[in-house]
This record gives sequence, C-alpha cells and structure tokens, in this order.
Amino acid sequence: MVQRICFVTIGATASFDQLIKATLSPGFLQALQISDYTTLSLQYGKNGQQILQEFRENVASGRQKDHGMEITGFDFNKRGLGQEMKSAKAGKNRQEGVVISHA
Repeated sequence: MVQRICFVTIGATASFDQLIKATLSPGFLQALQISDYTTLSLQYGKNGQQILQEFRENVASGRQKDHGMEITGFDFNKRGLGQEMKSAKAGKNRQEGVVISHA
C-alpha cells in the first residue's frame, strides 16, 4: 500500500487548539481522503492530546468518522520535527504529502 502523509505542526509546545480542531474536522478529513492521504500526523503541543482523545472517542461511538485515515499525534519531540517532515516527502511506497504549520 502506498502511503501519503499530512503532517500538521503547531510549531511549539504551547497550544494552538483551533488548528488541531480544524484538522480533525469532517471537512478537512474528507478533503484528505479525496486526495488519497492515508495518514494524518499531528504535533499538537500542550492541550492537543485531549482534543485528539475526544476525537477518538467520537469515532469509536460513531458520532464522527475518521475517513479511513490513520491518525496519530504527539505533544513534543526533543529531537525536533525533521523526521516527521521527511515522512511527508515522496519515497519508497510513499507519495508526496504535505506539512502544515501556523506562521
């Protein structure tokens, strides 16, 4: 299976709840699905874990869809975000993806 990754980063350890909520919205997930994305990876910072957990609970209960996406997340990586950004590049069994960050 060919993988296509959308990596979203808030770019800091502080919170940016609106960006995380927007990326977990039905419209955004549907747009990723239509564009053949397989994975959504979130660097969600301080409060994002709770937002991701609520999303997962909504999917489990049937109140929201994950649109066939593998959705992962983490708060902070001491080693930086280089590996996550590289994972969005085309490679073996991987289509070109995208990195989204706030300015």
